[in-house]
Amino acid sequence: MTKLYPLLFSPVFKDYPWGGRNLEKLGRDIPDGIVAESWEIAGHNNGTTIISNGEHAGKPLTDLLSELRNDLVGTNYVWALDRGKFPLLIKILDANKPLSVQVHPNDIYALENEGNELGKTEMWVVLNARPGAEVILGVTRGTTPQNFQEAIAAGNLEPHLHRIPVKTGDHICVPAGSLHAIMGGSLIAEIQQNSDTTYRVYDWNRVGSDGQPRPLHVYQALDVINFAQVEPELCPPKLLCKNGGVSHWLLCQNEYFSVERVILEPKAVFAGICAGDSLEIWGVLDGSAVVNDLLVNAVQFTLLPAALGVFTVRSEDGATLLRAHHHC
Repeated sequence: MTKLYPLLFSPVFKDYPWGGRNLEKLGRDIPDGIVAESWEIAGHNNGTTIISNGEHAGKPLTDLLSELRNDLVGTNYVWALDRGKFPLLIKILDANKPLSVQVHPNDIYALENEGNELGKTEMWVVLNARPGAEVILGVTRGTTPQNFQEAIAAGNLEPHLHRIPVKTGDHICVPAGSLHAIMGGSLIAEIQQNSDTTYRVYDWNRVGSDGQPRPLHVYQALDVINFAQVEPELCPPKLLCKNGGVSHWLLCQNEYFSVERVILEPKAVFAGICAGDSLEIWGVLDGSAVVNDLLVNAVQFTLLPAALGVFTVRSEDGATLLRAHHHC
């Protein structure tokens, strides 16, 4: 029988033009040049992480998914397994410069127009933000598909972009269909559906590594932008429970995943169970924690297989963690 245990991975790096060198501050041994994204846990055609610990070390996540299926991801992720996919993708983004103004499709549109791709609902946690950092989320009041398209053609999209100031520790929920962009000056952890489909509306007139402008996808974007998402605000964390030195704060919850911030006081222990319905992904944002017998430092993520059974998360000196899962 295949052994189940908390899994660590070797990241996959991406060199998009908006990146920088700030991932070095998180202890990443990154390659030379610009590094925009570190795919921490990924099982996608455009990037698959390799297990780095235990008896499965050296094995791609996609191979383990083929081997374990429900035992790895859980029965609540049938929407991903039906397409032969790992459900989630965990990234760290170095938004050294602004990302493109963009939108992601939902599952239905992606299946109809992007082959076997999933849609992309995502959420962000700001690990570090320079003063004045912002994100774009949604449209400004009075924006319609018609005047939005006219603004793209005229090169005057700014009046339709809703900007929100952000600071270290903030979180942002980004459902599929949200017009969005991360502006320069933030390091961000991203939890999303396992998709790499992005429809760019505007890219600040930049060129890619080949010296050519990156392609835009205006017609697809107009199909999927939710123009009813007008000037949204950031939602505060919601305290779920606090007991025995462990507090749980709900950040985002949708049909694909829930994300909590879990704070462990010194010597506190969280006891949980992966009973077959959902995997769990735990990431340490600050401090360090031991998941069963696995030491996880900041900023690292570990995957707990859905059939793992009872597990513990403890911290000698205290820690702040992210927890992603899909328990109903």
